Parts: sequence; C-alpha cells; structure tokens
Amino acid sequence: MARNSITAGVALFCIKPRPSILLVLDKGEKIPQRNGRDFSKPEVWKLPSGGFKTSDADSKVTAIRELMEETGVCICESFLNDRLCVDHEKVSWRPGSDIHHDITYLVIMYDRPKLGTSVDPKIEKARFFPLDQVPIPGSMLSETYVPVSHVRTINELIEKASDKLTALGVDPFSLYLPEEARD
Repeated sequence: MARNSITAGVALFCIKPRPSILLVLDKGEKIPQRNGRDFSKPEVWKLPSGGFKTSDADSKVTAIRELMEETGVCICESFLNDRLCVDHEKVSWRPGSDIHHDITYLVIMYDRPKLGTSVDPKIEKARFFPLDQVPIPGSMLSETYVPVSHVRTINELIEKASDKLTALGVDPFSLYLPEEARD
C-alpha cells in the first residue's frame, strides 16, 4: 500500500480594487529526502500552503490553517469548494512517503481581506499582487519569483473558475499568467 503525504493551500484571489492574488515570500529551507540528501528549496513567492498534520481532519483544514499561519487571514471551510481545487499527485522523495499530493483550493473574494501577521518562521511576508505584476520566472520584476508549478496551478484554477469569474464581471482570459517572461 502506497504511503501518502499531503501539502494543502489556498489561492486567494480578490477582484477589487483590481484582480490580485495573495502570495507569501518563503525564505526557503533544506528538506530531507529519502536518499539521505537535502533538497535546498530557494526563496520564492508562493501560494500559502503547508504540510498536513495528524491533527488536521482533512486537506481543507490544512489549507485553512496554513493560510492563517502564513498570512493572518482566516476563512471558513465553506469558502473551499472541491470543484475549485486542484490535486497534483506525484512520486514523493520525502521520507516515509511514496506518493505526494499537492492540493490547492481557489477562494474568490470581491474585496481584499486585511492581512495579519505570519506566525510561520519560514514566511518573510505576505502580499497581494495584481495579476499583471506577479513576479514570474525571468520577469525581472523581482529577484524572487513564483515557481512555474505555482503559475500553472493558478492558471488551472482560473480555468476551473471561468464561469464564476465571468458572472462576477471579470474576463478570465485576461487573468492567465504567462509561465515565463514575455519578450
């Protein structure tokens, strides 16, 4: 039987004052691997997310807890919709895990919530980025950037929410992020 590990998080998208997404600046860390080596995770802007704990009832509870720990934003479980979620499953290199699930829920809010203080020591800061200012690889908008995997996740979630966004008066096609800087 395969042993699973789970990371869960929230892509918090706000419509006003202009379409933006909440990202956190992760300081990076060394992550132990099954082969005994460490993977050095670089400093990046990322979606708020973190590992499942045995005290979490499910991935939704993990996502809500991680959003609160990393940004100070508290949301209700009713904000999370299984239809506006992606689950990327891959082979795990983590000790004690064969398969890893990276689960991200999309939450759309009309107005931006107020950010609180991060209690996660790996998080340097949290910030709402207008979608046209998200630091993607090669964009030169920032020394740190959003990993391509997170850009793809954001685009997948925008696609899944296209009907909802259209109903809110937002053109979903104008929100997609390029995977690398445009010339």
